[in-house]
Amino acid sequence: MTQGAQAPLDLNSLFTARSLRPRRVTVAGATFDVRRDLTSEEVIAFFEKSASGKNFDALTMLIGEDAAREVDAKLSVLPAEHVTKVFRRLMQISGVLTRLPEDEESEESEGESSASSPRS
Repeated sequence: MTQGAQAPLDLNSLFTARSLRPRRVTVAGATFDVRRDLTSEEVIAFFEKSASGKNFDALTMLIGEDAAREVDAKLSVLPAEHVTKVFRRLMQISGVLTRLPEDEESEESEGESSASSPRS
């Protein structure tokens, strides 16, 4: 294969979260599961929705429509600064932003993908 004919390096794998079971969380009296198995296409769609101001739709991708409605209603009384902190943390838990060590579980030892882990 000549240098000009190399296959392109697919960087979509950088956006792929681990295939982990959902993480149960609670905020403002609402308890729900956060998806942690988004595909690279879903991560890109998530950020497209966020960038275009469709935050409810983006939140729905992470926690489902029913939970998003409940969380949205409960957080609507809080200052934007607090809502932003919650939203950012949900993004970390889901893996669309770099996860924190406490977001990781021993499930990765089961041979599941670790494409988005900074440790891979």
